Amino acid sequence: MMSDTQAAWVALCRRAAEGPFIGAPFEIDDVVPEIAETLKIPEGDARRLVGLLLGELERLPADRQIFDREGNAVVPLPAFFKLAGKPDAYLGAYPFEL
Repeated sequence: MMSDTQAAWVALCRRAAEGPFIGAPFEIDDVVPEIAETLKIPEGDARRLVGLLLGELERLPADRQIFDREGNAVVPLPAFFKLAGKPDAYLGAYPFEL
């Protein structure tokens, strides 16, 4: 069973890899409904969870960062492209020290 932050992580990876343009930035609100439905929580809580996750990811060393946050946008970083097209790798890339 995944934790809430792991579920949010997988949703971010999936959106970045399977969105209209692979690796293109996207709005946090693009993934909020999926996360809210998966975790059975209100969308406001899902939005806060994504914000908290992105804040924690910023604390990782630069070479381990997969996503960045610019305003309300999630920006996949170059390290993300190692995961693109490999859905089975999303959870394995989750930084478990979070």
